[in-house]
Amino acid sequence: MATGTSPLRGRVPGAPDAVYAFSGRSTGNVSLVVGRAEPAARPRLTESVGLTAADAVFMRQVHGGAVARVGRAEAGRGARDHAEAVPGVDGLVTTAEDVGLVVLVADCVPLLLAAPHAGVAAVHAGRNGVARNVTGTAVALLAAATGLAPGDFAAVVGPAIGACCYEVPDQLADDIAAAAPAARSETTWGTASLDLPAAVLAQLHAAGVRAVGRAGGCTRCDPATWFSHRAATAQHAAAGRQAGIVRRMAGARRAAPPRAGAPASVD
Repeated sequence: MATGTSPLRGRVPGAPDAVYAFSGRSTGNVSLVVGRAEPAARPRLTESVGLTAADAVFMRQVHGGAVARVGRAEAGRGARDHAEAVPGVDGLVTTAEDVGLVVLVADCVPLLLAAPHAGVAAVHAGRNGVARNVTGTAVALLAAATGLAPGDFAAVVGPAIGACCYEVPDQLADDIAAAAPAARSETTWGTASLDLPAAVLAQLHAAGVRAVGRAGGCTRCDPATWFSHRAATAQHAAAGRQAGIVRRMAGARRAAPPRAGAPASVD
């Protein structure tokens, strides 16, 4: 049984009032419907950003392109019962302080966004979400909710399967690349693959977001650290989900903007 805390956490670079964490196997399986349930995993996740599970909002993700705006009234949805999570969406946006937005993944891309001193977002970007540009939809909704331009935003792209390992049939790679050209790639053994992190990065830049950091690497390459659907299927490893969570902190002081050229990576 997992006993640790989230392996990656910190402040979103460029957004001093926003904190994030990505859980992994050390935190435990945060899913309520996939793999063996670990009741302590969700409290460990939310404690990583100074919250309780009752302060967090979960989604019933559907590999689509819809994004919902939530507030303090939705805090706790899905924390104890998957059926009570926000249905039919793959992204959440809030301007509320001290509400954690959660995205669950096990190879798909977890994307966390912050509009400094204004709002945050959490996005689940699998191949279908990439094809539907769920990233661009989330950026647009966060801009509309906060009144800030995407150029003011900061983003963190979390651990996800890389092009190195995400082998797919040629036709599927072509279909996704028709909507998201940056997704087309090759595995390390030379077959067609999808590079979902690269596609999300391209969609962020197309939407106007420039301050983007990466946290973690390929989930399939490191199944001892991360839950990976592909690794679990191939190696009969324990199935489960990790999560990304982002919180806008109440009372955080405004800070000077980062120096030009400051590194964005949070690896």
